[in-house]
Amino acid sequence: SHISVKHLQRIKEALNPAYFFFSSACDGNHWGPHCSSRCQCKNGAQCNPITGACICSPGYSGWRCEAQCETGFYGHGCQQICQCQNKALCHHVTGECTCPPGYTGALCQDKCPVGTYGADCAKKCDCMKNSRCSHTNGTCLCEEGYTGQTCGVRLCPEGRYGSKCQKSCACYPPGTQRYAVQSNLQ
Repeated sequence: SHISVKHLQRIKEALNPAYFFFSSACDGNHWGPHCSSRCQCKNGAQCNPITGACICSPGYSGWRCEAQCETGFYGHGCQQICQCQNKALCHHVTGECTCPPGYTGALCQDKCPVGTYGADCAKKCDCMKNSRCSHTNGTCLCEEGYTGQTCGVRLCPEGRYGSKCQKSCACYPPGTQRYAVQSNLQ
């Protein structure tokens, strides 16, 4: 004996009269009796075929799933807490972190390696005299006794050193002006 799909559907309808009016066979854009009401859901949300209530996609919330998850949350029902660090942005669907300039790592937990800075740590520092640069914007952090955009300008006059140029250099290596002046005086 062979029973057709159409015949099975009729049997199901006869056993459950509500099936005829509130069919789960509605497409995702309709609900209610004869699937006659249009869903108002946003952002790819599904519509309950009987009540019309929106079933939000991951990363969205609200009556019509119109709002992205609040800052700091992501995923299904916006219930998962973002783990991003250093003021990184958290993707409302996946929780993936977008690092601010100067940070790297899956959670943006690490500063850029020495000698690099900026977005994705992709820029190279151009500081002189063994000076480091800011991991966020590349500003050179000059060693004592140097200044300038790249730390290439000596802060103290010749023969002096220290944070306030208060110390005197003790030696005069051959080939310097001071050595030549000392030699001529003798």
